[in-house]
Amino acid sequence: SLLLIFVYVLFVWLYVSNRKKLNQVIKGFYINRYANQLTREEFSIGNRVSVFLSIFFVVTLSLFIVRVIQYYGFHLFTDNTAFLGVTTAFIIIVSYAVKFSTIKLFGYIFQQQKEASDYMLIIFLFCNTLGLFMLPLVICLTFIKQVPPAFFIYTGMGMIAIFTCVRIIRGIILGLN
Repeated sequence: SLLLIFVYVLFVWLYVSNRKKLNQVIKGFYINRYANQLTREEFSIGNRVSVFLSIFFVVTLSLFIVRVIQYYGFHLFTDNTAFLGVTTAFIIIVSYAVKFSTIKLFGYIFQQQKEASDYMLIIFLFCNTLGLFMLPLVICLTFIKQVPPAFFIYTGMGMIAIFTCVRIIRGIILGLN
């Protein structure tokens, strides 16, 4: 719960200090014009806002996965902190390292570096926006006991499915163009 409080404080600071860029990132996820503007402004992994949004994504998705697995009664680790660390490392490796390396490699092989970079931006916006939208669900899943956890779990899974469908559609549109 201290990790959630830290992430929430980080979100409030980010919202207060970078509201315009934060809105642009969220709009860039589903409106091409804003995504193109982010590309021109070189919004990337090294940008301060994107670093914090990536932290939101990794932490909130890790906590969501840990809570879901706990809810269904799977005990893969005796220590929840170790399980959270393994989940976080897995998300970082799969969501960033493997995906981006594969996309860069295929962009290089097929001489489509610009398209690969555009698709990487879509994935990056997907991750950053999903992390923002999952934060309230993870907070509710952790602290609210009056509502059954299944409600938040299914809402989170539905949100992940919707975001994934939007990302796939955006990727197909980018590929067709």
